Amino acid sequence: MLSRLSRLVRPFGAGWYRASYFGRRIGDKRIVAGLATMPSRAASFPVAFRSIIHQVDRLYLYLDGHQEVPEVARSDARVIPIFRHDGPKLGTAAKFLGLIREAEPCLFVGIDDDIYYPPSYVAHLHSRLKAHGYRAVVGVHGRSFNRPFASYLRDCSTFHFAGSMRYERAVDILGTGTMMFDTAVFRFDMRKWQQLNMSDLNVAIEATKSGLPMICIARRKNFLFPLGENQSDSAFRALQNDDSRYTSQALELLALRAAENNLAPQPEQRIADNRLLTNQNLEH
Repeated sequence: MLSRLSRLVRPFGAGWYRASYFGRRIGDKRIVAGLATMPSRAASFPVAFRSIIHQVDRLYLYLDGHQEVPEVARSDARVIPIFRHDGPKLGTAAKFLGLIREAEPCLFVGIDDDIYYPPSYVAHLHSRLKAHGYRAVVGVHGRSFNRPFASYLRDCSTFHFAGSMRYERAVDILGTGTMMFDTAVFRFDMRKWQQLNMSDLNVAIEATKSGLPMICIARRKNFLFPLGENQSDSAFRALQNDDSRYTSQALELLALRAAENNLAPQPEQRIADNRLLTNQNLEH
């Protein structure tokens, strides 16, 4: 795994992790990130962390099973570590603990420990969020459910974060490791969720209750790329064995969306005024 990661980052050179969009406020709001990791991601976490940390003002790092802060994050003042044994056991939902701890409105970015984020990532997400008047949740990994719907795994179209997409699309859910929103508009308490390891669906339900669309943004291929997928301890691996709980939660989401016709995207719905993005304006 380590050799694979080395090959992935080599094309970016010795200073590949130095972001062109250094952590700073946008207007009067901090850029706050949330990330949950565990010891089994020791190979991919440092790469993901270095790719995002210079783009944010603060990063809440939930450590699920660690006895100490990983070395790469240990001396960074922007990092606020939260150990599982010191706080609530929230699984993947723990990346949103910053929503409880941040008193002032911020721009919140959900991060995963197995994705590489380019230096333009936060700036690009913010530009799309701003284009929607901050009244949306924007992201890179999306999923739209077929109607009629019977299975979370089978009845859907997935727009993978590593794939290209020519136009923005309104989708049913976004991956929580590739999203941004404004907490002045959208805030929730994940401790109230009954299913803690179904964060994508839970956030989609919260957004629907808040009257906010979920927008999967246009991008070129490999704007983001995976550092690992379908790991043996991943939620997706468990989902592949049995999607019944996810299907039940998705049906709840679709029922809410049916009551909010303006938020119910049909398959292949595209945002017409979004222009094709080129490699030049999505520069690494």
